Amino acid sequence: MEYRFARHACHEVVFEDLPRFVDCEKRIDILREVSLGFKEATPNWQRMMHILHQGSQHPGQSSVKFLPMINMYSGDKSCILSTLDFVCNLAMKHNFPTIVTFHQPLYRKAAKIIIDAPKSSHLKGIVLMLGCFHTLMNLLGAIGTLMEGTGLKNILETVYGENAVVHMMTGKAVQRALRGHLLVDKCLHSQLITEMAKDDPEIQTLLDQAEELYSSLLSGQTMLGNAACSEVLTHLETLTEKK
Repeated sequence: MEYRFARHACHEVVFEDLPRFVDCEKRIDILREVSLGFKEATPNWQRMMHILHQGSQHPGQSSVKFLPMINMYSGDKSCILSTLDFVCNLAMKHNFPTIVTFHQPLYRKAAKIIIDAPKSSHLKGIVLMLGCFHTLMNLLGAIGTLMEGTGLKNILETVYGENAVVHMMTGKAVQRALRGHLLVDKCLHSQLITEMAKDDPEIQTLLDQAEELYSSLLSGQTMLGNAACSEVLTHLETLTEKK
């Protein structure tokens, strides 16, 4: 298909508010954040998530199949349009929603094509997604921009080199940025919990109960769902948000 859509349709685009997803399993983050003061050593983030989700259900092994090749430059808009049209027809044939994932350079062009398409076009039903790596890069870059001048850069420079931090703040050094932000997050929560324990002695009782829950969870004696919905984490979440 040749790309011949009317252009400059971006002024009609309206960005709606995303729904706020509430998932009690996110309370496990609270447990991770207060675990710095526990006697038991805390594994890194990836290792902890692996342990916690060992018994969880998953949709099964994914499969990869190659579709017909288009003998064109991948960045050409006609090539991208042909790809979107083919995937749309294939999805409708199997009665599936059309979900397409592109990395950043092609994502921008594909988004423009979908925006410029006529309102009656089946392309309007495409759920266009940015690849997870570039989504993460954009998120880390946004954090670096929003936190500029707050002292975050100086804190990260106590662990990483000055040039490395520049790339971390722009979202380029992804693995370093992830580890650096998790370290800062955990240290801030450690200071927060310490202040809370000074103001309210009952906090220490909650922390002792959280440590028991933490050990039980890592050993497999407590299921992830039960731990996430426990009163201890609910109470800690309320108190930390209030602080």
